[in-house]
Order: sequence, then C-alpha cells, then structure tokens
Amino acid sequence: ALGFDLLLLAPRKRFAAGTYERTQELIASEVLTLAADTESAWLRYAAALEVSEIAGRMLQAANAAAEFARRTHDAGNFSELELLTQQTAAARAEVAATRAANASLEAKFELHRMMGLSGAPTWSVAPLPAVPAAAEDALDALLELGATRRADLSAARKEVELLADALKVAKRWRWLGAVSVGVEREGEVDGVRLTGPTLALALPIFHQGQAGIAEAEYRLEDSRARLRALAASIDGAIRFRHEHVLATRRIVETYQKSLLPQNEVIVDRQQERQNFMFIGQFELIAARVGQYEDERAAAEAGRDYWLARVELARATGGRLPSDSGVKP
Repeated sequence: ALGFDLLLLAPRKRFAAGTYERTQELIASEVLTLAADTESAWLRYAAALEVSEIAGRMLQAANAAAEFARRTHDAGNFSELELLTQQTAAARAEVAATRAANASLEAKFELHRMMGLSGAPTWSVAPLPAVPAAAEDALDALLELGATRRADLSAARKEVELLADALKVAKRWRWLGAVSVGVEREGEVDGVRLTGPTLALALPIFHQGQAGIAEAEYRLEDSRARLRALAASIDGAIRFRHEHVLATRRIVETYQKSLLPQNEVIVDRQQERQNFMFIGQFELIAARVGQYEDERAAAEAGRDYWLARVELARATGGRLPSDSGVKP
C-alpha cells in the first residue's frame, strides 16, 4: 500500500498546493463580504442619524404649531376641531421622532456588533457623503472586473483545474487500482461548504478503474457547471446593480437639483408673506414641515444610493474605480 501511496505523492502535492490557493481565494471572498456588510451598516447608521435629526426638527415645528393652536383656541379664535388637528399632528410627529431615534440606536448597535466591539458604543461616525460620485463606472469595465477579480470565481476555476488534473491521474493509474476522486465537505450552521478535491488509490487491483474514472468525470462536469452558473450569476448581478446605482443616482440628483432648492425658495417666500401678514403662522409651519419631509426623503435616497454602490462593488469583487471621485 505504501508503494501505491508513493505513486500518488506528486499529484497529492499538486492538489494540496491548489487547495491552499483555493482556500486563500475563499477567505478573501469572505473578507470582502464582511467589509461590504460593515460598510453597509455604517451607511445605514449615518443615514439613520440624519433622519433622526430631521425628525426632531419636524417635531419641534409640530409642537410649535400645536402650542400656537392652543393659545389661539384659548383666545377664542380657534375651534376645537382645529386645535385637535394640530395636537394630533404633533403627537404623530412625536411618534415619528421616537421611531427615528430608536432606528438610529438600533443601527448604531448593529454597526458596533459588525465591528466586533463590546460594551456601550462611545464612538461617532462621519456623515454620509454629501454628493454622488463624480461619475459612474461603465458597465463593460465593471463586467470585466467581476470576471477577473472575484475571489469566489477564482476559487471555482481552481476547483475545476484540480478536478481536471484528478481525472488525468485517475485515467493514468486506472490499471493499478480503484482511483477515487471526491470532494471533502465540512458542516456549517447554514449549510455545507466544499473544501476541496480528494484523491485516493485503493487496492486490490483486479479491475480497470472504470468506476473511479466515471466518478472523476462526474465531479469535473459538476464543477464546470457550478462555475458557469456562478459566472452567469455574477454577470447578472453586476448588470442589475449597475442599473440600480444609476436609478438611485437620478433620484438623489432630483432632490439636490430640484426639490430641496425649490423648498428653500418656498419657505423664504412664505416667511415674507407671513411677515406682511398675508398668511398665518400655520401656513408657514406647514411649508417648513414640507421642507423637512423632503430633506428626510433626500437623506434616505442618499443612503439608498450609497448602499447600491456597496452592492455593486460587492458584485465586482472590490472597490469601484469611481470611488476616487467620492467627496466626503
């Protein structure tokens, strides 16, 4: 048996080296996944902070309207229905502000967990980038990146190479015994992970190894099929994520170029009209609340845009070339 083991020494060394390279690729893929998940958690927390701050301003405006309504009602110039309407709006704003603050706290603890920290979070984060990237990346360039630098795709290619080598070994040594080609698997909480091809030469040697060759051919074809499926999945993910980035960018730009500037003008004009007593306090507050609502929506749109870029980067296997154009 020892002699036959020596026959497979060189192939086993190749398999060991190839499996080591494949494992490195898989580890790199997991590290990239962790980095993307952590960046997403930061983006969600930074956006939640901004939304919570805006919700606080909306609450202040609603409380001011409710207080003004109470004083006007007490003076006999406001109906009970009008007072209840303003008080109800203030109560809703308080619920919204509380929910926003709680969402911010939840996002902070999630980021705390993602960073592997314990105890109470005492750190702070930078705000979301104020504007989109200077330009978005071309789809063809991203598809090429995904095809060349995705670590899991490289690992899948390495597996095909190893199994193809194993098939050659099985055919070469089929007269000596039953050459077995398989895969090692290890259990995980969420499933089973492939760890690499295996190769064994069994005795006695009373057959031509047809079963071993058939097994090796099956393993190779199965690996090739999974490689093709992964490549197609990566291609589709990049195409979708690229379109998603473009769509979310258009939404952000609409807020930045149209809605937010227009709201500023509206509030300024309403302030002027209120100064000249053409409108009342409630109309001015309503204009400010509308401005705050669009600011909150803009913050959420900005969050969605940056999250879309993180997912596009994940699909391509690394940072996007256009990240150099991102302004803090």
